Amino acid sequence: MHRLGRSPKPMGELMFRVTGKEGDKGLSILASHPLTEDRLARMSKEDRPPSSQPLLTEAEWTALKAICSAKN
Repeated sequence: MHRLGRSPKPMGELMFRVTGKEGDKGLSILASHPLTEDRLARMSKEDRPPSSQPLLTEAEWTALKAICSAKN
């Protein structure tokens, strides 16, 4: 993430939301990886402000949000 000029913290937060807390074995594909809480702590520790251009333009971000809200 740092090579992309981005903080890993948001990715850690997303992984935590998807996989849940320690002991939640819902996604066996991640079973061999560190516990989500540990990953989130490590990624949060590496948090830093963006250092490159935005990943999406304003128009792309608006379109993505529209796609996501349309599925709800």
